[in-house]
Amino acid sequence: MKNKFKTLLRKIRRMGFKIKEEPEIDDPVCGMEIADDFTSSEYKGVKYYFCSENCKMDFESNPSKYLD
Repeated sequence: MKNKFKTLLRKIRRMGFKIKEEPEIDDPVCGMEIADDFTSSEYKGVKYYFCSENCKMDFESNPSKYLD
């Protein structure tokens, strides 16, 4: 199914239409893929997004635990 969707997108692009692809953003605490309109927090000048307030609070209590 995913390949059919990608093929369709390629065909649409060839016809001259532009499609804005949203970047994939992963919650650094639980790994869930989310949109950038969810709750966020900034750490060392970088904005991080979270699926819930709970994940945000966990991150803010110990950011280095969740970052590489």
